[in-house]
Amino acid sequence: MTANDPLDRVIGDLAHPLRAGERALHDIEQRTRAVEAQLDHAAKRIDRAIVAAAAPLSRGVDVASHAAAHGLDAADLELSRAIRQCRTGAVRSRGLVDDVVEKVSGVQAKLTAMLDAVRYAARIETRDAGDRVVASSTIGWGGDSHSAMHPGLTEADLQLHLRRLNVTLRHRRSRVKFVAVILGGLSRVLAASSGGGLTALPALYRFVEQVLDAFEDLPALPAETPGATP
Repeated sequence: MTANDPLDRVIGDLAHPLRAGERALHDIEQRTRAVEAQLDHAAKRIDRAIVAAAAPLSRGVDVASHAAAHGLDAADLELSRAIRQCRTGAVRSRGLVDDVVEKVSGVQAKLTAMLDAVRYAARIETRDAGDRVVASSTIGWGGDSHSAMHPGLTEADLQLHLRRLNVTLRHRRSRVKFVAVILGGLSRVLAASSGGGLTALPALYRFVEQVLDAFEDLPALPAETPGATP
């Protein structure tokens, strides 16, 4: 939907479920479930990074060893370091501050674009073999939906339409959840920092993207046309 949407490459663009047939829907459902689980896991990892950043370093123990003791991997360590810098006010020079402000503004724009993408009303149409619309649903910003069904709608077309509707809802919720994980992490960083916590936003965004990087190796979603059959 937008170049600022990191989930396009993971579960496909927002329009994909609207036109997907059975084969594509199965793949989208699997990916979406996996992404939801990874986002839940990312929130827990962010909390561990915050705890590690807040804990004082023992004498003679380096940051990497300290992080390992808190169960952090390389990506977690990078995030924990960024949070620790926020807590200690390590970003001080004018040049570094300007760079951080620019990065924060860029991430804020990306998150706003992701939410803007799901504010429009999505319309799902299912057509029969004669290309006649036999089911139509509209999904609003709050997840509310309105549907109209043709009297001649078959059971198979009804089930296909309901699956498209369900997958579209989850597709849209995934974008909201992605933003919520980052902003939720940011609020916890701000609560644990005396000031400057907003500078952790780029690191939080980069971290959640890294959590989803494993999906890059999955095969591309199969291209299907409106009304495609399995």
